[in-house]
Amino acid sequence: MIALSPTQQPTMPLARRQFLQSGAAAAVVAFLGEGCALPHAADGRLGFTAVPATLRDAVTVPPGYEAQVLYPWGSPTGIAGAMPAFAPDASNSAAEQALQAGMHHDGMHFLPLDGSADRGLLVMNHEYTDEELLHPDGARPMTADKALKSLHAMGVSVTAQVEESPEATRINLDGEDGGVLIRRGGEGLQALQHLVATTFRKQLGDDNRIVIDCNGFRRDKDAELRQMAKFMAEKARGVGPQEMGPLNPYERRIVHMAIAEDPTVSSESIGDAFLKTVIISAK
Repeated sequence: MIALSPTQQPTMPLARRQFLQSGAAAAVVAFLGEGCALPHAADGRLGFTAVPATLRDAVTVPPGYEAQVLYPWGSPTGIAGAMPAFAPDASNSAAEQALQAGMHHDGMHFLPLDGSADRGLLVMNHEYTDEELLHPDGARPMTADKALKSLHAMGVSVTAQVEESPEATRINLDGEDGGVLIRRGGEGLQALQHLVATTFRKQLGDDNRIVIDCNGFRRDKDAELRQMAKFMAEKARGVGPQEMGPLNPYERRIVHMAIAEDPTVSSESIGDAFLKTVIISAK
């Protein structure tokens, strides 16, 4: 992906990782709004000098303009601890390509969230692959690993909002199709959360957590859970220990953190299964 902008307008340098992280949508909108709107002449013609035909293997721009590469093939698109660098010799594996930008950018569309001009999803299509460039030894012989790498280099790239907090890294997914994840009490979202946590457990370690949210569903549920924990703490001070659950590990963490804010009560988890009960007691 190459952006064309007049040199007299202020430029906005974008690091590859910054481009794909939480400020990506806002940065892209700002960049496109400032730099990529080509001026029009008074008579309706585009206001730049025509570029002559050339056989040079290079990007040619009109006088007074410059080109900047924003999102080339191989840009890391994973998370901290899973950001494989692009190998110019095409030696990246299929698994690494799955965490990188695909080949041959075709179409791009910015999907605003809630009508916002600076918050949304940036979606880009990767039309096809060049097998001779994608693999160190070209397309022949074609193997299962090569086919898988090609598959990962095609399709669509989507950037989602990422928020860093002391508690966890939150990945917020928004869109009309989010109902698929949050129906039946968020069963699909829970399954996706478990899949992501399991996949990146080794890279992240025990001190780093990823939280997947969709259309604010988990954020609202978290607020309800914290409110319920405070209510149970009040009851525990008046009538004795209270139970909450069964809760999954993420939900128990929310409850324990809410209870820890009140020095008059304590909490503990009981049970041996994945889902456990939290007991809230007065000190």
